[in-house]
Amino acid sequence: MKPLLLQPEPININTLRLDGLKRRPGAFAYASRNLLWVACLFLMFGISQPASAEGKIVKWKDANGVTHYGDKLPADAAGRSNSEINKTGVIVKKNEAYNEKTDSGEVERANTSQSRRDSALLASYGSIEEIDLARDRNIKSDELALANLNQRLNDTRATLQKNKEKQENFLNRKKPVPSNILDDIKYNQAQIAKTQAEITAVEKNIAVTMARFASYKARYAELKPNNDKSPVIIEGKKRLAELEAKKAATQTRLNGLLKEALDAKKAGVEQPQRVSFGIQEANEEIARLNLEIMATQAKMKE
Repeated sequence: MKPLLLQPEPININTLRLDGLKRRPGAFAYASRNLLWVACLFLMFGISQPASAEGKIVKWKDANGVTHYGDKLPADAAGRSNSEINKTGVIVKKNEAYNEKTDSGEVERANTSQSRRDSALLASYGSIEEIDLARDRNIKSDELALANLNQRLNDTRATLQKNKEKQENFLNRKKPVPSNILDDIKYNQAQIAKTQAEITAVEKNIAVTMARFASYKARYAELKPNNDKSPVIIEGKKRLAELEAKKAATQTRLNGLLKEALDAKKAGVEQPQRVSFGIQEANEEIARLNLEIMATQAKMKE
């Protein structure tokens, strides 16, 4: 947009005074022409400037230092410092010029940071499968905690149901409900709400971990496309799948034994000997499988 340059004829304030008009012949016509010119200026700006829906005007300087105004910054002024002015003449926003020295430095630092993250990613994982394994290890504790919380929630709900049945029994006989039953009901309800909140928090942690490792996998695939078809890699992947399957089965068995031990503790009975031996055996088996998995992964990286 080309700037509008208007140069009205200077107005002498004395020519606008009535007594001056009386003393000077032709002054009235002279003043009328100037007043008409001023009115035209206001009219022109009032019509030409509402191009911005917010009533803002852009102010900038060209290469020669000349100030310009317009409804937007022209292409030849791109990258220059400019200001946005509202219809009352107040600067509402300042846009600094692009600084190649400082702005390029920010880009360089960002690239360096990304390069470091990429190097750490490639150093930590040798394949997409390893990222999946690391993800599973990270969420294993949360999954176990989630299972325990769900079990606690079910137990509390069962206890609450029994207490409500007791309450209903007193109400049916038109007798006052003992205060301890009412207190137990309130306590059960509070515990259910608390456990549900804890379940939500753990589920959120699992979702965050899954998303984080999904981003790792996506970036890893960009940095290192999976085009390695060597026999060592193929055999290693096959062996890893077998080891992980055995580990998963052992972990399932361990979880069942741990649940039996917890149920025995809740019931106040002695834990069966087979449960104790089974827990120890499962833990040793998982530790052995982890070592074999690590050895297989190291061999695949050679």
